[in-house]
Order: sequence, then C-alpha cells, then structure tokens
Amino acid sequence: MEPVECPRGLLPRPCRVLVLLNPQGGKGKALQLFQSRVQPFLEEAEITFKLILTERKNHARELVCAEELGHWDALAVMSGDGLMHEVVNGLMERPDWETAIQKPLCSLPGGSGNAL
Repeated sequence: MEPVECPRGLLPRPCRVLVLLNPQGGKGKALQLFQSRVQPFLEEAEITFKLILTERKNHARELVCAEELGHWDALAVMSGDGLMHEVVNGLMERPDWETAIQKPLCSLPGGSGNAL
C-alpha cells in the first residue's frame, strides 16, 4: 500500500512508528503497560510499529542518532521524562538535525512521575 499524502500536522496512512521504551520505567512496569494498554490501540488503528527496549543510560540517544528516520513517520517514547530528553538530544546531535527535529514525537507516560 502506498503512503497517502496528508495535510500538515496529520500522520500518513499507513503509519509507521518507532517506539522506544525503558523497561525499568514505571517501577519496571512500562513494558507491561505498553503491551496491555498501548499495543492494542496501535494494532486496532493499523499502525505499524517497531518496539526497541533501551538497555542503558543514553541508549535511546545513540539509537536516534544512528536511526534511518525516513523509515518512520513518528517516534514514540514510553518511560519517564529522561528518555524523552535522550531522544531529543539524539535528534539534535544528528548532522541532519534541522530535519530530524521535525519528526513528530509522542510521549507515552510510563515512568513513576511523568512530569513532562
């Protein structure tokens, strides 16, 4: 299926999302929350996604620095506030940062405080 052009601010259909999740977030329950609450919505909306579990501090920053962002229509971050900061910092460290920082970001609260 070919991507459909859409007005500014809306994601194309079909939509492809890269999900970065800290499995230690939410006192270790972030992955369980994703699987029980978020994944069913993505599947129902027919949104293709790739879930990457972060393994250490700054892992998300490293991932988005190296990721081919053209494969994704949006980035979703599920954890506390720290992971979103890592992702934004990683986007800003890219040589193509002016384009990369325009990629839609979604914050899925999965930490213990979720102040962002």
